[in-house]
Amino acid sequence: MSATARAAAARPSAARRRPAPSRAAVRRRPALTAVPSAPATVAGRGVFALVVLAMLVTGMGVLLVLNTSLAQGAFELGALSTTRNALAIQEQQLLQQVALVLTVALVFAIALLMAATAGSSSGLPLTIEPGALITSTIVIVVLSLLGVAFSIWRVLRLDPVRAVSRQGLGGVE
Repeated sequence: MSATARAAAARPSAARRRPAPSRAAVRRRPALTAVPSAPATVAGRGVFALVVLAMLVTGMGVLLVLNTSLAQGAFELGALSTTRNALAIQEQQLLQQVALVLTVALVFAIALLMAATAGSSSGLPLTIEPGALITSTIVIVVLSLLGVAFSIWRVLRLDPVRAVSRQGLGGVE
């Protein structure tokens, strides 16, 4: 043993210095009594089965509501896609119509110009300046393009949901 351990063993400890509790102090403690346990109640299997059945029915109901809402969203998406396709076709048709009208108008204007020029040789005082012809042609083309731009702007501004619900536009009647 080391010297420190021998010195510690030689000193009396604090626990050894305390007096031992008397028998009267031990008697003052209350006595422990055993409490009879309550009889355990076990719910019947029927209650458990009802709870499980209620949970299953509730879960199935929630799944049904979720599935219905997802299906409704898919239906609306399909309707909007159909409307978008119809509007794209309508836009192409408008562009084709404008190109056709512009072409017909230019051909008609050139035919009128040729007729007027041919008639001027017969003694009518008519002179056609090339600058005026080019200017009028440019003005006609620009005004036609503005008309096309306005028509396209109106088509693009159209609300697809409202277009689906309106009659005559391929919507629900």
